[in-house]
Amino acid sequence: MIERCTSADTEPPPARRMTLRVPTSMMVTFRDERGFARAYLRNISAGGVYIATGHPFEKGDRFSLTLHIARTGETLTLRVQVVWVNPQPSPQSGLDPGIGVAWLDLDPASKQVIKSIVRRALDDLSG
Repeated sequence: MIERCTSADTEPPPARRMTLRVPTSMMVTFRDERGFARAYLRNISAGGVYIATGHPFEKGDRFSLTLHIARTGETLTLRVQVVWVNPQPSPQSGLDPGIGVAWLDLDPASKQVIKSIVRRALDDLSG
């Protein structure tokens, strides 16, 4: 479920990108008050992802996001926090409305999976 954070909650992840973002298209699911919702990633990095969604998220929202990894058929469920809300992207951005989320509390195995997804996306770009 989506959790609304208050300023008394733990410190949010930094809103500035610290890692390279790579274009990708991967289905993700999350649960909200109405049930499960589906969306698509538009880019991914070791620090987080951009999710194309019209869902009414707010900066600071925390929730579990399930990545559906098509190449392996596996799923990976990770905690994330919204660091950026983009309801009306500029036409020049090429982005759909959506949110930027940062990974929270990644364990070493999950970090490796994310790194391998980023590596594969880079390989796909380079042909």
